[in-house]
Amino acid sequence: MKARVKYSELVCQFLDDMLDENQLKEFHQELCVNEELKKELEAQKRIFNIIKDKEKVDFYMSLMQSEKRVKRQRILRNGLSITSVLLILFSVWFINNEYFSKKTNDEIFAEYYSLESPGVITMGPKEIKETLDKGLLEFDYGNYDTAFVLLQNAYDAKIDDIRAAVYLGILYIEKKDYQKAIEILKNIKDSEKTVFNEKINWYLALAYIKIGDREKAKPLLENLDSGCYKSRAIKVLEDF
Repeated sequence: MKARVKYSELVCQFLDDMLDENQLKEFHQELCVNEELKKELEAQKRIFNIIKDKEKVDFYMSLMQSEKRVKRQRILRNGLSITSVLLILFSVWFINNEYFSKKTNDEIFAEYYSLESPGVITMGPKEIKETLDKGLLEFDYGNYDTAFVLLQNAYDAKIDDIRAAVYLGILYIEKKDYQKAIEILKNIKDSEKTVFNEKINWYLALAYIKIGDREKAKPLLENLDSGCYKSRAIKVLEDF
């Protein structure tokens, strides 16, 4: 039994590389003649290999566990990333539906905009006259947009004052609505002769020229008899 213990300790030292050079030499010499030592060595080798294999297995298991942890962490990070992306996409969807799905300015304008009557029908003669006077005053001041509204109101109210039509026709030229200007000015010219005939003919001729109708403009220019309009008409006719 003591020999077996001795051999066991000796084999353990051999397997663990704990023998020095002389001890290792003696071990190999004894191994050649000692069957008990051989058996002990074979037995401990098997155990040693099992232990080594187990260490390898443990090592690989440890690696696999580490890899699994890394994968879990990666999956967790990816999961968090996916969650973050989904949250961002949801936020974008929510904002789009909450804000950007609302009607655009153009859509709101198209739905609600409509021309409403300025209510000139309810104006009495005094109010209409005041509207005309204000319109002419704004015209003199060069506030043509304001003058246009006021004069249009007076004109629509059928005021018995030719100035509303004359200056409204001129303002339509200012707004580049030449056909409307011609309609208003021609209507005055054909209906009656007034102190505004020279002015009416001059602006009516310009409107015709602007739309390319020189044939209608020419007689109007030729019939201008006096004043600044005649001198201007002569220069225009020279360019015809």
